[in-house]
Amino acid sequence: METIVRPNRFSGIGATIGRFFGVEPKLEDESLEEKINNALAHEWEKITPTREDNESLQRITKDNNPIHISSDAAKKLGLKDTPIMGIHTAGYAEQFMEKVIDNMRSYWGADMKMTGLYTGFKGFVYPGDKILWQVTGYASSGEVIKLKTEGRVGENVVTDVEAELGKEYKRMPQIAGPISFRRYSIEEAHIAQFCKCVGVKYEKKIPKMLVSSFVPSTLLAIAEEKGMKIDGINLSMSYDFLGDAEPGSVQVDIFPSRRARPRKMEDGGQAYIYKFKTVCSQDTKPLAYGEMVCLSRSELNFSLTA
Repeated sequence: METIVRPNRFSGIGATIGRFFGVEPKLEDESLEEKINNALAHEWEKITPTREDNESLQRITKDNNPIHISSDAAKKLGLKDTPIMGIHTAGYAEQFMEKVIDNMRSYWGADMKMTGLYTGFKGFVYPGDKILWQVTGYASSGEVIKLKTEGRVGENVVTDVEAELGKEYKRMPQIAGPISFRRYSIEEAHIAQFCKCVGVKYEKKIPKMLVSSFVPSTLLAIAEEKGMKIDGINLSMSYDFLGDAEPGSVQVDIFPSRRARPRKMEDGGQAYIYKFKTVCSQDTKPLAYGEMVCLSRSELNFSLTA
């Protein structure tokens, strides 16, 4: 049988970490990627989203998107059933990457943290599906290292993930005024339940994606307020992390979307892609800044004058 030699996808990362984080360069082990994945696989293979988890997240985040509630609404968009929320998949991704970073921090002794997370949704995850995660490589730019990961259900890639590693959280950029905002409460019970849904124990650290999970809910609330039809799905979520949250009130600001881009669907129907800039903050302190991309079969108007 022919032996397949896999390239070391971490090649050169030891020198990069040494340069970025001021630690003694350490040669990366040729099997480091396998060690990291194998160390986590036994735990993460046991984590399978359930319909009860999905319902819990809907209650926590106030998300009333019908495709996560009604199988009829989901099937109208070509889905086989009600999928789990995109934020649920993103929450799994965050926790997997946190564990990978913990392994790397221990291996190299570098003081690093996750400063950003991109989650692209390539397919749908349904209750009962098992998501298997795999680190696929890394890239470096400026003072940031980007770890690339994918999540699979069976042979299908359902999500592409890119986590940014840095020394400090990023700074909030200048941005024009929002079109709307909403406030939400993060209580200890909410945090513990969110952690349970994404397969980790709550140890007084609030997951970044819990804060960002209120963004889809805010968009849905604005659409409902303006009398628009709710029938969208998330395509991607990308956030720069600016600080750590605490229990209490969180505010989500939504900024005007770019002009919708039309897309022809497989069934011949018309859909539209929207991009929104968002900011999550707590007591005027910004926690996360980023962009959410979503698709809807309805042409929506999120302008300030609508």
